[in-house]
Amino acid sequence: GLFNQEEDAAKELQILQAKDEQFQNEIARTQQLFEVVVKSLEEISLVSDYEGYNYQTLAKPAVGDKVAPLLLKVMPIAALFGIIVSFGIAYLVDVADKAFRTPDEVDSLMRLPVIGHIPLIDLEKIPKLPGCDIERIMCTVHKPKSPQAESYRAVRTALYFNSRGERHQVIQVTSPMPGDGKSTLASNLAVTIAQSGKSVLLLDADFRCPTQHEVFAMEAPEIGLASVVAGDAEPADAWQEIPFVPNLRMMACGPRPENPSELLSSESFANVLQLLREQFDFVIVDTPPVLAVSDPMAVAARVDGVILTFRIHKR
Repeated sequence: GLFNQEEDAAKELQILQAKDEQFQNEIARTQQLFEVVVKSLEEISLVSDYEGYNYQTLAKPAVGDKVAPLLLKVMPIAALFGIIVSFGIAYLVDVADKAFRTPDEVDSLMRLPVIGHIPLIDLEKIPKLPGCDIERIMCTVHKPKSPQAESYRAVRTALYFNSRGERHQVIQVTSPMPGDGKSTLASNLAVTIAQSGKSVLLLDADFRCPTQHEVFAMEAPEIGLASVVAGDAEPADAWQEIPFVPNLRMMACGPRPENPSELLSSESFANVLQLLREQFDFVIVDTPPVLAVSDPMAVAARVDGVILTFRIHKR
């Protein structure tokens, strides 16, 4: 029993010695770390001079001033930058815009004379003549003293001046795109020339979308220009007198042909124009838009002059 007691005491002593050795090692490491810390504090003078900082008075305390941003400096720079950017954007937009805005641009870019500028016609301000069914767009008939009618007379005067009243007898009227007003110009120009005492024939050579018979409030005739060119009728049987407009005749399209380009480029069409030259002082030919179909190019080779109609501002 004594032996067992001694053996247990020896084991307990051995455990205590191991713990004592562990504690001694921790104390040694802590002491070493403490010495390193103290040495570092001495190097930065925190141990000997524990105030920890040095200071120097640069100026006496006062009210602070705003350093940035300064309005008087920022606003001129921002305004200058804004003006430069605005002019740059406006220049790019102007360069990218290929539309015509004034008649002078048409003259300078296309190098063609501008023979007139027709203002926009307000149909509500054009009263119809009593008993006349012609469309209101014919301001030269319903309101001949209006500024719009006067502008058509200016085109007529320019036409007389350019042709000296002799050379340009057969005039083609066309436009780049539909809706530019070429049929309106052709019909009103024909009226103004007839009002000056000249005999005029208005030909509706727009075989794609004829409108002249509608402008003059007439039913689509069974005989027209297409019938004459095809050899199915005589010119005298195809034209019609226009009421309220002496000296003016109108030859509608008639039945729409299946081959309009071939008819207008045929020798028969040239012969019809030559025959009409001998019977009328002026022949106004209304043709389709040049960018839509090729018909106007075929007619242009047969006429004395071409009036190209632009619509400056298109809604």
